[in-house]
Amino acid sequence: MDTKEAQDKRKEAEIPLFKTIPKLCGEVPYVSLLNVPTPIVKMEKLGEFLGHDALYCKDDGVTATAYGGNKPRKLEFILADAVAKGAKRVLTYGGAGSNHALATAAHAKTLGMACTAILCPQPKSISCHKNLMYHSVLGTELIMCPFDGWNKKTEETIQKWEKEEGVAPYIVPSGGTCVHGVLGYINAALELGEQIKAGAMPSPDVIYVAAGTFGTVAGITLGMKLLKEKAAVKPIRISFPEFYLQSSYDKLIEDVCTLLKEKGEVPIELPDEKERKIIDDFYGAGYAVETAEHRELLETILKLEKMELETTYTIKPMTALIEDVKKGNLEGKVALFWRTNNSINLRPLIEKGDVEKLPKEFQEYIKSE
Repeated sequence: MDTKEAQDKRKEAEIPLFKTIPKLCGEVPYVSLLNVPTPIVKMEKLGEFLGHDALYCKDDGVTATAYGGNKPRKLEFILADAVAKGAKRVLTYGGAGSNHALATAAHAKTLGMACTAILCPQPKSISCHKNLMYHSVLGTELIMCPFDGWNKKTEETIQKWEKEEGVAPYIVPSGGTCVHGVLGYINAALELGEQIKAGAMPSPDVIYVAAGTFGTVAGITLGMKLLKEKAAVKPIRISFPEFYLQSSYDKLIEDVCTLLKEKGEVPIELPDEKERKIIDDFYGAGYAVETAEHRELLETILKLEKMELETTYTIKPMTALIEDVKKGNLEGKVALFWRTNNSINLRPLIEKGDVEKLPKEFQEYIKSE
């Protein structure tokens, strides 16, 4: 009879990334966190509303039960590296209501690690309320700190926990964006390739996805390259252009291509400048700034497709898709919207939250119900 270790290794070898690039199996750490493949849904009602019959959604809202969305795909590789290095705690970053920080805390806990999150102020929203209440259940150490103070606060936090726990926290970068994190979305793109081959949808001509710290869109772009798919990936900016630069995205793509060539022995063509261009047109008034137009569109999508998006990330690429349909840019084309926000019902956990367990500076984000 197989041992659990043998079963885990066989399961690991069967993920799309390692099936496509076998030499990476064992070369890069991996731990299974997901319920995959995530579904592909034809957005028929939205298509009828817009007059376009080829609109699809890759629904990553249901990736994992502890917390869904795009983050757990990256964390399968990042947290595996933390475990391999003997970490007791992870340290990560984001805005006050960061989905990434919450996903990291939730999934680190399932692997027996604590989490510290250094978070900067952001506009208040119901999402902030929900995420912070979930943090109070998870026992995340939350530290409020302006973005420009993150480096100093990181040094202080590392020193504190290295002294108390005997080992320094493992740093998970903002958004989970690093070479290991991008592998999670190359894996996701290859999963999509398997679904296309199985007839779940036609090959897409255009893929719309939120571009925050760029890890998700980098993985999808490179995955499409590996599949030799024709899809143009449209990265729709949702985060600070002054901090998350086009040059950072270009460097990330180059670093991942280097890993694929050196460890995977896979020659991969570097996406050209046009294929890497971050689209700023839908950024609006800023990160996480809600508008009446966004809220109206959220209600429309919920009514038509029973799909609950949110205003920080997913509404912006959806806005781009709809605008392209209205302008005729998608005539005769198959469009795919890649949903990246969590859609797992966390209400039972959130309701167990205790505002008094949050640091004072985070309590102001909690709205009285």
